[in-house]
Amino acid sequence: MQPTLTIKAGARSLTRAVLLLSVLFAAPAFAAPAGTLLDTAGTVFVLKTDGKKKIIAPGSAIDEGDSIQTEADSTARIRYSDGSQMVIRPNSVIAIKNYHYDENKPEKDSFVMGLIRGGLRQITGFIGKRGNQDAYQLRGATSTIGIRGTDFTARVCDDDNCEVKKSTSRDVANQTGLAGKLIEIRGKVSVLPTNGVRRDLVIGSAIYQNDLIETTANSHASILFTDETRVVLPENSSFRVGNYRYLKNAPEKGQVLFNLVKGAFRIVTGLIGKAAPKNVAIGTSTATIGVRGTTFDLACVPAGLASPANYSGTGALCGEGLLTSTRDGAISITTEDGNSSVFNAGQSAYLAGANQTPQILEGTPVFIQQLPGPLPEQILVDIPATFGIDGSSLSASGLFVTVSEGRVIISQGASTLLLNAGESGFASGSTNQLQRLNTPPIFLREDERESQQIFGFRTCRM
Repeated sequence: MQPTLTIKAGARSLTRAVLLLSVLFAAPAFAAPAGTLLDTAGTVFVLKTDGKKKIIAPGSAIDEGDSIQTEADSTARIRYSDGSQMVIRPNSVIAIKNYHYDENKPEKDSFVMGLIRGGLRQITGFIGKRGNQDAYQLRGATSTIGIRGTDFTARVCDDDNCEVKKSTSRDVANQTGLAGKLIEIRGKVSVLPTNGVRRDLVIGSAIYQNDLIETTANSHASILFTDETRVVLPENSSFRVGNYRYLKNAPEKGQVLFNLVKGAFRIVTGLIGKAAPKNVAIGTSTATIGVRGTTFDLACVPAGLASPANYSGTGALCGEGLLTSTRDGAISITTEDGNSSVFNAGQSAYLAGANQTPQILEGTPVFIQQLPGPLPEQILVDIPATFGIDGSSLSASGLFVTVSEGRVIISQGASTLLLNAGESGFASGSTNQLQRLNTPPIFLREDERESQQIFGFRTCRM
């Protein structure tokens, strides 16, 4: 904002005013602050670049070069000029090493922080989303976090400041909706998430609740879920992960609801299906399939087929007829009028339409036999390699990260580790080791929960 002066009548006053204007406009412009301290609990300090340390209060400016320090039982919440927000936990030191944001110059964006001690939760703003995606970085002593439109929590631990409190230990559910990963692909496979932005999938892509996965002609995809359920989606098919909840230490409390929208799929149920088969269901527009520790195939086909066992079409929309083939266990087919039929291993069936009684077929239908892709029961299950190791009791020295929304990349030496929403990771402080964690440490979940209360709102996955 330009200075405003009142010029009084008289030559002497006019001369002084002109001189003052010359001095003001000749002075260099002061850089805008990087951010503002919104609120605090307890005592929070800032260490300026000139070495001065002072207590700061809500409304204080945060500048490039500042280091923010929270004392025991104190927290700080900061909003930066690009719209990002940060909650700093107790006993922490965060250094704002570099900050530049100009809404008209995205190519010059830069936000580099140093996590010296303690931890934080960061909800990112425009920097890193609109221009250089590598502009946003959080640096620890031995590793760097690259941020991709993200809500994440990070914590630096030494030998004694991240001890797990057994009184707070509890099983961690898939709160962010992470359900599985794509482990094998041929051709083009895409996903339509709840935000409506379709994207192509690759091996390692994360699958979430409510995702609609679609294959095109001459393509197929294999998905491994966290409870070891495996699904193979053949060509010209659409499959939705309607609901998925898996508790590692209590699989009987898990829940699976998949929906076949078009085409076909093959499935072998995992730990939830073994512990609580009644909690697993496959929905279509015609009927609901229940499982009993099962490996089976399901396809949507036209209604009223004269010879369903010889049907050889492809990619039919669900809502008419169904073909099933059970290879292990048993399935139940329940129509909308409540009638249910059970089919055991080795049996195939055809449902000719809504509220019809399924008929047992002689042999496996040709269409089922010709489905492309591997049999799901033959897919190797390697949970640690795909989802990481159990980190719930881990308290080693290093940098811990858990991602609520978006993605982060942890770099250490020549190694990198990509973490999607719902995933956690660890960079060792003593060895050059990056490790994916299928369950984050309790202290990291507690940091995430407590910071959520301070933010006071939910975020959306990017």
